[in-house]
Amino acid sequence: MIMYRKRHSQVPVKVENTVDFLIKTGLVIEKNWTKIVSFLNQLNRCFLFAFIVGHFKRIIFLLTAVFFLIFQIKELIFYKNFFESTYIKEYFNRNLFFLEIISVLILIFVLILKKIRIKEKNLIILVACILILVIQKNSLKHIREKFEYKPIILRILPDIASNWMEVKIIGRNFQNLPFEGKVYINEKEQRVIKWSDKEIIIEIDPILSQTGNIVVRNRYDWGEDSSNPVKFTLYDRGKATPEEEKRFWDSLIKYDK
Repeated sequence: MIMYRKRHSQVPVKVENTVDFLIKTGLVIEKNWTKIVSFLNQLNRCFLFAFIVGHFKRIIFLLTAVFFLIFQIKELIFYKNFFESTYIKEYFNRNLFFLEIISVLILIFVLILKKIRIKEKNLIILVACILILVIQKNSLKHIREKFEYKPIILRILPDIASNWMEVKIIGRNFQNLPFEGKVYINEKEQRVIKWSDKEIIIEIDPILSQTGNIVVRNRYDWGEDSSNPVKFTLYDRGKATPEEEKRFWDSLIKYDK
């Protein structure tokens, strides 16, 4: 009986000791949890730092390429919202010089890196990449400021019309009424029927209208601001060329749709 009791009494003692150990360990971990997490974070940073140092060039080139693409995508989104269907053409027409400059800078940068052998090469890479991104951002901003808030004509519908027809001028930054703005064809003021920030409708007048450039002029307290000129053709049945005849009737079909 004595041996039986001893054998049975030893099992609960071992289990109890194990449970006590786990509980105490859990309490210690809970008490020092903040310090443990901090230590793990420091360890992780050390590994991350070692990785960055070992792959510095690749990481810098990758980040530069990522930010470069982000800036370009943001700019393309703006151009798409502003110029609609012609945004790709407008983007390259306005940014081609900048893209050429950036390409030349990158080429020069790569050629220099191949020639030099100095300890500070990583620093030069970092400075050059930052410089490229700064030039890119400031150049895009400067190019955009030239037209972002100016009146711009995107298109006119139709671009050939006869007397008493309505012509729709679609664009940006015409400003909403009440606003003092005017539409001119060859410096002659036209009769405006409707005016809004993105659309103006004029009526072709036999006295005021003629073939020439349509221009929108906004008046501000500090002066005037003119849009880009867009070619308009006044259709005269007696003087129209075969090409003008075709354009006129084709435009009527499109405009009616």
